[in-house]
Amino acid sequence: MKSVTAIFLLSVSAHLALAQWVAQPRVTTADLYQVRFIDRNNGWAIGQYFTRNGTVLLPANKSSVLRTTDGGNSWSERVLNNFLLRGLTFVNRVGWAAGTTPSGKGLICKTDDGDLWHLVDSGATRTHYTAIQFLDELHGWVGGWNDTAYFVMRTANGGVTWQTAYDKSLDVNALFFLDTLKGWDVGENGKIYKTTDGGATWQSAFQAPDPYSPLSGSPLKRIRFIDPMHGHAVGGLGGGETKVWTSDGGATWNLVNKTQGSSLRGVCFTDTTNGWCVGGANAGLTIQKTTDGGKTWVKQQFPALAASVTYFEDIAFVSPTEGWIVADSGYILKTTNGGQPVTFVANQLNGTPAAFQLSQNYPNPFNPATTISFSLPSESFMTLKVFDALGREVSSLLAEELPAGTHSRQWNASEFPSGVYYYRLQARSFNETRKLVLLR
Repeated sequence: MKSVTAIFLLSVSAHLALAQWVAQPRVTTADLYQVRFIDRNNGWAIGQYFTRNGTVLLPANKSSVLRTTDGGNSWSERVLNNFLLRGLTFVNRVGWAAGTTPSGKGLICKTDDGDLWHLVDSGATRTHYTAIQFLDELHGWVGGWNDTAYFVMRTANGGVTWQTAYDKSLDVNALFFLDTLKGWDVGENGKIYKTTDGGATWQSAFQAPDPYSPLSGSPLKRIRFIDPMHGHAVGGLGGGETKVWTSDGGATWNLVNKTQGSSLRGVCFTDTTNGWCVGGANAGLTIQKTTDGGKTWVKQQFPALAASVTYFEDIAFVSPTEGWIVADSGYILKTTNGGQPVTFVANQLNGTPAAFQLSQNYPNPFNPATTISFSLPSESFMTLKVFDALGREVSSLLAEELPAGTHSRQWNASEFPSGVYYYRLQARSFNETRKLVLLR
């Protein structure tokens, strides 16, 4: 009887250890807005400090920039005074952040090494930057608003000069560009806008309806594409969640049935079927996962947090299992199994995978580097190779004996042209191939 009890307790312990998002050590009290990782070790998060005047929160006129080089096990902080940052983007270790000065001037700051930041642009008075994205070290976009109109600025020389397109019908909460011409925008009016000329002009493609006011839209906070065909946007207002998705490149958008839930702030997909979204307030904090491309969603468990945490703001994954969430009051959550409870398997007691598995690379599409993860149930001689669309081998990432467990390799395609490629993992009788997309 004792031995059966011991096995049961060991099984429960293993299940609990693998079953949830885990809160990481806090190094700041700032509300964190965005998180970005370039690989499983190197990541950044930005946020803003607030002071409390009774029940009213006021900006403290300083922002927090967090950095990790060990996969989020530890974070270091840089406090940037007189910066109120909202947007973050990285290309390798070169990064940009956008926001506003306390006096109401749009600002862009940059890091060339992932550590030290400097001001590179400060816009006209009463200009607010809310979103920023760079595809590479030259091509980038910043979105925001001033007293008369919303706008998107674009640069083709790393931010030395900018071109601005104003549009009074546009609304900018988030931007996502697939290449130097095709991009998307979402905002408070619930509309999804598309550009095919690099942001010079925009066209309304869809509006998510507000269930409480049919003549207006439901605010959208984030938009992401996993490839040129599959995209997702999330938001919500007044206790109702909003999720929309496309599988035909944005020609049509599908609205997920609204639920009485939380306003969603972040969304992330690792392939065309598996994704997560996060949010809060209204009906409380929420983490949700889909395994069917966004058609249906299931809530995930997470640890209890302080009452000051009202929103999960953003989410990022570097593989199908490893991801991070940032939230109010400096909270960061991490998962190493996709956030899902797993069924106990005997040979997983020691962390050994039950079978060979090749994961979808992440990010995908990518530019110029992506990470490929795979699992081995036993020590094996492995080969991991990349091929072009014609089947020609273009890169050998691995050819060696590896121990059982989960491993990853990075492919840096900076010397290769845009296009579709394939990567193949071989070991013994196991042979699997997946597609990846390089976008310049």
